[in-house]
Formats: sequence, structure tokens, C-alpha cells
Amino acid sequence: MIPHNIEKAKVEEALDSVKLQAFRNRLTKGLSGGEKRRLSIAIAMIGDVPLVFLDEPTTGLDPEVRRNIWEIIAQAKAHKKTILLTTHSMEEADMLSTRIGIMSQGVLRCVGTPLHLKRRYGRGFKLTITFKKGCPEATNLESRNIALENIESLLPKGQYKLLEQGGVMGSVTYEFDDHADAKDTKSGGTISNLLEKMESIKEKLNIEDWGISQTSLEEVFLNIVKDEDADATK
Repeated sequence: MIPHNIEKAKVEEALDSVKLQAFRNRLTKGLSGGEKRRLSIAIAMIGDVPLVFLDEPTTGLDPEVRRNIWEIIAQAKAHKKTILLTTHSMEEADMLSTRIGIMSQGVLRCVGTPLHLKRRYGRGFKLTITFKKGCPEATNLESRNIALENIESLLPKGQYKLLEQGGVMGSVTYEFDDHADAKDTKSGGTISNLLEKMESIKEKLNIEDWGISQTSLEEVFLNIVKDEDADATK
């Protein structure tokens, strides 16, 4: 409950938090979709409430407005508010959440931090390699297998998987964990070690381009849904 004597101040504070000061005298029917969404968030958060429920707050909004609302939600979190957010956007969940629950076919399948879910349902990281066009590693199966053996010797032993081989054998993608034994010199041990070793063999193996990325939350979600679909066919 907001005391009457600070009511106007709280309204101004709410408008300021969602960047709607310039529209304070405009009727809501004159606001755009994104502005109405921001107004709804301001109404939900007014009064220093400790818990706020937001149901898909950025659905149908353009990227710029979506980012604006993400900033508003992040600021609310910084002010010790607990935000319970539902969304179909894995990017949104990854950006905003400290803990995530994923539902599939009406069942809560998992709960955890984004990093925990990526490690549990993915393999943590991806290594993507593209060989130079026309080189033996891209056109000859034997040369390519030798190159892959060299690359796999740098990955954490027993903790990697070859995901895909692109086009005319010009690219490969590995998924791997970074939980390697530091004493295992062949495993590479850490990401920084792997970066250094990949650079050292780049020319030798005719590698045009390569990169390491973390498993995305969208890939985690798809893995969980795939498992659920497999269970449903049994």
C-alpha cells in the first residue's frame, strides 16, 4: 500500500524506471505496443513489491524495445526484486535469469542456473573448424581423418562428441566438456590451453577458420524436448 502523501512521487518513479516520463499526460490508447508493455511493467512493479510476475513481457516486440525491457527487468533485479518470468525466448531466459525451469508437455523437466543446465544437458562448449577450400583435409577422407585425430588429441579425453561434418567435408563441429584432468597433458585441460594449441596447429592442418562457443540455452531446450518426444514413442 502506498501512502497518499508519496503517491505522486511513486508514479513519477515508476514512469522514470520504464522511460515513459514524456508520455505521462497521454491516454494509454495513444501508446504504441512497446510503450503499453513498459507501462504494464511499471504498474506491476509500483509500490516496492518484493515479487513480480511477468508473463512473456517481450512477445511480439521489435529488438530495440525488447532490449529496453530487458534493461528494465535487470534494474529491478538489482533493486532486490524477485522476478518470476515466463518466456518462449531462450535468449531472454539466458540473459535475465539466475535460475531457469524448463517445461515440456506440461511437465517441469529441470531447474537450475543457466550454466548448470548447459553442462547437464549439453556438453558445455562447441569447437567449430572450417578447412581451407580445396585443401586435402577438405577433399580427401584419409587426410581429413588424420586432421581430426590431431584435433581430438587436444580435446578433453572422453568428454567430446563429433556433432556434424559440413558440406564437402569442409567443416566439423565438436561438442565438449571442460572437466578435464589437469594432469592429462593430451586433454588440453582448460579453454585457454585449447585456444593456444589450436593456433599452433592451424597452418599445419590447413584450417581456414575456427572458434569456440558455449552451448546455447536453446540447444539445451531442444535436447530436453527431443528426449521427451523419444519417451512418448515408447
